[in-house]
Amino acid sequence: MTVDQTTLSTKERLFKAAIHVFAEKGFEAATVREICTRAKANVAAINYHYGDKEKLYAQVVHEIFQVTREARTPYLGADAPPHDRLKAFIRATFEEVLPSAYPDKDPEECMALGTIFMLEVARPTGVLDSIVKNHIGPDSEELYSILVAILGYDTPPRIIEMCLASVISQPLHYYYSQSIIQRLAPDKGAFLLDPNFITFATEHVFQFCVGGLEHFKNSFGGN
Repeated sequence: MTVDQTTLSTKERLFKAAIHVFAEKGFEAATVREICTRAKANVAAINYHYGDKEKLYAQVVHEIFQVTREARTPYLGADAPPHDRLKAFIRATFEEVLPSAYPDKDPEECMALGTIFMLEVARPTGVLDSIVKNHIGPDSEELYSILVAILGYDTPPRIIEMCLASVISQPLHYYYSQSIIQRLAPDKGAFLLDPNFITFATEHVFQFCVGGLEHFKNSFGGN
């Protein structure tokens, strides 16, 4: 869904322009002048509305997680069966990374936001610390607690950490490897746009993980 730029305020135009400039140039190479030019705004507008380029960039990066949190299924409470919690976690992760979860969003803007996050991971700024603290860290703690509940409290932390990486890497593959999938898949990755794929992929990864976790649970007694 494309937004009519003429209906947006100056602050909103700056924000949307910044998304595309940061995606194309990265934080360091992006300039205040280019963002303002695209937004059809005065060059002083960023300082007026956001403080400076760094603060605008921080808000753009946090927007990525705001959008994904709105799209995903909530996690189950700690009192729910751990396998149910695991499936809910996997589904929520797929809902964050697959474009089919955002049918009402501008696809070009979603792609630009995804590019910004990948650039941030590759060339971290100070914003990444905040993202890890407020978003990635809590998600990691949630999955860690689920795995402890499944595997048992006697399981060595290193095994829990490796299992955590194995679980989360499967949904993330469809995020970080989209351009490769588009070149390898017979349908050029069109399946990523099918809302039904989220359910199919969730069940597949869940069953795959349960099989692997069962192996480790048997190895360490599951106490």
